[in-house]
Amino acid sequence: MPLAADSVVKRAVLCTGVDAQNDPTGVASQFPAETKKVGLFLDFADAPANTEISLEWYRAGKIIFRQLLLASGDKQVITFLYSECRPCLRGGSYAVAVLQNDRLVARLPFTIQ
Repeated sequence: MPLAADSVVKRAVLCTGVDAQNDPTGVASQFPAETKKVGLFLDFADAPANTEISLEWYRAGKIIFRQLLLASGDKQVITFLYSECRPCLRGGSYAVAVLQNDRLVARLPFTIQ
């Protein structure tokens, strides 16, 4: 799903981290079996103060984690999905839904081999 044109989210990519210039690294939609964490890099522009951005992380179609971010102005953030009780994320099909004020503005599917 492409980003909603009227969203404050101007870029959303899955990655493994960021470099010294705060650019996403390891951008992908498929990650190897030994993946410890998957990042979601978000670039906000012209966000009104305290715009709510909700993230819903799914595995095999079921919500496994929710996050709430507040965006204001122009900003870049990265947040991660990782396993607290395993050395690596479980294999399978995942997705992250990005909602702005409870409206879906992006959905990024990915796979852990």
